Amino acid sequence: MSLLQRPEPLRDEVRRILREKVLAGELAPGEDINESELADRLGISRTPLREALLRLEHERLVGSRQGHGFYVWPLDPREAMELYDVAGALEALALRSMAGDVPAEKVSNLRTLNAQLEAAWGDPPELTRLSRTWHETLVKGTPSGPLRWSLELVRSRLHRYVLYASEFAVSSGTGELEDALSDHAAILDALEEGDRERAAERAEAHRARATCLLHQWIRETGDA
Repeated sequence: MSLLQRPEPLRDEVRRILREKVLAGELAPGEDINESELADRLGISRTPLREALLRLEHERLVGSRQGHGFYVWPLDPREAMELYDVAGALEALALRSMAGDVPAEKVSNLRTLNAQLEAAWGDPPELTRLSRTWHETLVKGTPSGPLRWSLELVRSRLHRYVLYASEFAVSSGTGELEDALSDHAAILDALEEGDRERAAERAEAHRARATCLLHQWIRETGDA
């Protein structure tokens, strides 16, 4: 039975479904993709499936080997470090580029999300989802189209690393959540005071702190 719902263009819907499966870890890092089996599960032909996989390859969420088909892009510690650094720099740039005062409603929404993050401790997938929503809301309204596109691309590739790092943080009992919530609050305090530069600096520092957690995860899981 088909898992797809129309009227979204088929190739776009297949891409969305596969993307969610990769980001959620349902298609595991390094796993070979059996196109025939996957097409049967989705209730589609292999043509739209291949079109979707080619688009995901452009995002570096999947890769391909000539004569051997597609596979889920493996986790790479070096890539993770670079993505965290780039995400921090892009978010800081986005904060600096937005004109005018930050709407009070936006700050209130971000504080609500912070409370939801605190309540979600112990649930890595939900922590990851809420974290992404928080950061997307933070930079919403960025006037630059290329900057928005770059942020979306980086977030997609970073999402998997955030998920695995969250699982590590929960299982190991680190204080990462408390530190992250504190960082978020400091960013919001700066925005409420109209100090975009301080908010941008705190956003960069927040991503740097996340990189430290990633270092610990890599060291303790032996994935370096």
